[in-house]
Amino acid sequence: MTTSESVSVLRVSLSSRPVGYLVGYQGGRNVMVFDESFRGDPDRPTLTLSSHPTSPRATSVLGSPWPAIRVALNDTLAKARERWPDMLEESPMLTEQKARLRHHWRKLLPEFRIG
Repeated sequence: MTTSESVSVLRVSLSSRPVGYLVGYQGGRNVMVFDESFRGDPDRPTLTLSSHPTSPRATSVLGSPWPAIRVALNDTLAKARERWPDMLEESPMLTEQKARLRHHWRKLLPEFRIG
């Protein structure tokens, strides 16, 4: 028997520079997944001393459980792409609010675009 758990994903950036993704599971577990470009940049901003590029622990601190998250994230995005456009049409939101939301969806990175 398989169970599914919903997740919420927040893209994290510092001064428009991608840092990674904060993933919140329905059960209360939170995971920070660092972007490859952030982990590999020796000039990245220091979030904690253990994540500083010269720290011997930096690799383990910034390590990524991305394969485990990718399955849930892709499933959630597929459901959003399937459901949200119709839900938006049926929503009591004002036309201007709907237009702003569609505009926001178009500005997302391609892998996160909804409609």
